[in-house]
Amino acid sequence: MKALSIRPPFIWTILYAGKDIENRTWGTRVVGTIALHASSTVSKHDYENLSAFLEEHGLPVLPSQKELVKGAIVGVVDIVGCHTPKDGAYPSKWYSGEYGFVLENPRPLHQPISIKGKLNLWTIPNEIEEQIWTQIPKIEREFNWVSPAPSQKRRWIWLKQLFFKK
Repeated sequence: MKALSIRPPFIWTILYAGKDIENRTWGTRVVGTIALHASSTVSKHDYENLSAFLEEHGLPVLPSQKELVKGAIVGVVDIVGCHTPKDGAYPSKWYSGEYGFVLENPRPLHQPISIKGKLNLWTIPNEIEEQIWTQIPKIEREFNWVSPAPSQKRRWIWLKQLFFKK
């Protein structure tokens, strides 16, 4: 499983405030479920700017800097595509970069898993992946959203097929 290290306030917005795109200066062809790793640093500038953005848009209030988990896998999310500069404007209040990893289906972990992060997308050890999946509800473990990642409509179709078989 791939992971992406992101500063803690921004990961919190992915998991709890509806952030649907991760802005980057580089693109990716990776789609599917990735682990979200909260990096070990929180910049005061980023924290204050993000807090103001959340307030301006009527979104949930960030926890204090001390309360944000750092240096750990805190959840998983599905990358469903990568928005590039040639695609033009992206219809999200969160988009502000050259490239944007389009995100769906964020799932926070109940217990963060401490691990040192890395730059770019990186591969987590198998034992860490096993720990992640033990915290995701059983239905999610049985159907790992692998490339191409699901849309809400595809997810509903799959759930209907699973539970409402004729």
